[in-house]
Amino acid sequence: MSTDYEDITGEIIATAQFKAKPGKADELAQWLANMKAHADSDAEPGSLSYAVVRHGDAFAVWEKYTGAAAVKDHLASTILREFIALELIDPQTQTPPAFYLTDGLPAPTMKC
Repeated sequence: MSTDYEDITGEIIATAQFKAKPGKADELAQWLANMKAHADSDAEPGSLSYAVVRHGDAFAVWEKYTGAAAVKDHLASTILREFIALELIDPQTQTPPAFYLTDGLPAPTMKC
């Protein structure tokens, strides 16, 4: 795990967890749904998958990218900049994003 994606080569998994500011959970959920649709579209060809889960006002995001350049493109996207400007996330609950290599495990040895 790393808090910096730029030194990772190959496919990258990014995760983040946070809570909405009071009274903002539904608005935050709508924005996350819009960002998922954007990431899953041709607008972000380096985004391989984008998943969001919610429990009340708490959210977790799991993203998979083709590499560091794709993460950089996502972070520079207009939709993400607009989302950040809304300040819907309670900053005291936000964990720093974590980045992982997708090939961190060996091939399985058991047959299923």
